[in-house]
Amino acid sequence: MQSNHDKILVAAIDFGTTFSACACSFITAYKKNPLNIWVNHIWKCGSTNCISRKVPNAVLFDKSKKFLAFGYHAANKYTQFALDEKQHDYYYFCMFKMLLQETKHLTRHTMIKDDNGKEMSALEILSLVIKCLKNQLLETLKSEKNIEVYNDEIHWVLTVPAIWTESGKQFMREAEEKAGISGEHLLLCLKPEAASILCQHFLTDKIEDQDDIGNALTASEKGAKYKVLDLEDGTAEITFHQKDSHGNLLELQTTSGCPWVGPCIDEAFNQLLIKFVGAHHFRKFQKENKLQVIEMLNEFELKKTSISNESISKVTVAVPFSLLESFEKDTEEKIGDVIKQTAYEGKITWRADKLRIDAICFRALYYEPKTHLIKHIKSILTKSHLKDVNTILMVGSFSKSPIMQSAVKDAFPGMTVFAPPEPGLAVLEGAVLYGHWVSA
Repeated sequence: MQSNHDKILVAAIDFGTTFSACACSFITAYKKNPLNIWVNHIWKCGSTNCISRKVPNAVLFDKSKKFLAFGYHAANKYTQFALDEKQHDYYYFCMFKMLLQETKHLTRHTMIKDDNGKEMSALEILSLVIKCLKNQLLETLKSEKNIEVYNDEIHWVLTVPAIWTESGKQFMREAEEKAGISGEHLLLCLKPEAASILCQHFLTDKIEDQDDIGNALTASEKGAKYKVLDLEDGTAEITFHQKDSHGNLLELQTTSGCPWVGPCIDEAFNQLLIKFVGAHHFRKFQKENKLQVIEMLNEFELKKTSISNESISKVTVAVPFSLLESFEKDTEEKIGDVIKQTAYEGKITWRADKLRIDAICFRALYYEPKTHLIKHIKSILTKSHLKDVNTILMVGSFSKSPIMQSAVKDAFPGMTVFAPPEPGLAVLEGAVLYGHWVSA
């Protein structure tokens, strides 16, 4: 077995509910600046040609179960097959992590259903996702930085939800092995622990406001209790930690996961569109235009994490023109006339591929998700061993939202609420730091 001291690079893969990402840092760079972490940003977002640091968990196989494509490329190809009514000849899996989480006992024999209800091995699918992420990272390092790194020179870290059972973690290890990463080169890191590690670095090294340091550093003191609120792309996970006398993290409360906030706001937006084009037409569009749906979600993600409680300008969201075009063609109605017949007249306009939404209407999408989340957090904090929790670390892509940050701060005025500069990358970058820490 090769010694950890022979490794030159730590690389992490964050396997999310909807999207995944990978990042790395060389040991030499880490020693100079631990936060000098490189995130792979080479993923091209389908027809928009923009570059993304995250890639959708989409995998496409042919009818003989031969691998064809991954990520945006898989969604694009499957969309074309659906338009030609050939989708039933293929296996298409997207956002399948929730299916894995809902399976109580994952084994190498676990099967999951694709977009059309056909089954394939979950282990085969996940291992291919990991293999694609691994290969893309190594290829990008070679093409962009002219650095060739071999597998046995890398300490790999894979993130897993804290709510996963031991069978789930073993399943992830087997998927890594099948993807070409042997156990001797692999670490599993719990997502809340990774997020916590990154936040500790920012709390101690990166906050310039002295008042914030005085409050936030309570999370770095031994014995301090704090909460990690991970508002990921698909779930909200809440974990309570305490630092022991050696500075190690102890989990005080079993992580609770719930499909709130981000996904609920996405669905609220979908329901808004359904009010205009009807459920049948919208669901048909979702089924037949996988890539455009992903692109619309990407666009909406940017909007929902940027609007604040103070915003007064209308929010412009790009919506696939084909949705509007097909609706008006099939119904012989004009979308403008349809909107005039609703309560949104004068508040929302839809022209071509642009939906303009009044700021108050847009903020209304947040009401139910944030209310449920705050209520859930308050119910957990009533437990006696959690009453002295005084810090909340907000991570996950939706923790970037000013509205969500304000909701948490307003609900818990006596606590310090901290979010790193890039909350959506906190787990990924924290996993890289974890790899360095363990292998040191």
